Amino acid sequence: MKSYEFVSQLSATAAVAIVLLGAASGAAAQAPTQQQMAAAMKMQQCMANLDPSVMEKIEASGKKFEAEVKALCKAGKREEAQNAAMAYGREMATSEEMKAMAKCGDMAAQMMPSAAAHAGGGGAKGEKPGNICDEQ
Repeated sequence: MKSYEFVSQLSATAAVAIVLLGAASGAAAQAPTQQQMAAAMKMQQCMANLDPSVMEKIEASGKKFEAEVKALCKAGKREEAQNAAMAYGREMATSEEMKAMAKCGDMAAQMMPSAAAHAGGGGAKGEKPGNICDEQ
């Protein structure tokens, strides 16, 4: 999933699935603990508190941004596309709505700390960041 496509739509079922996947990923697959189930419910409640109209607005913004970037990349305007991606990323990083979504996402990461460690972005240490057009 590309970073600008992040729009989370977890339901209680998805939250439980995350817990089950986290439990199954260990060396000895175990049933989810009471603590994991409580964390899943807390995360689901967090997601339920997000305004659906705001979520739709963010999703529409992401789709519009994706179309703009694809058009710039297709036109060979790599630097312009990269600048647009950086500006969009800064806009999303300061968005109160995205901060609220990130809080819910942090709850998911706490349920599966080992998976969260592997999900952190970035390439190899010292690797030069790529251009957004290379992801298209």
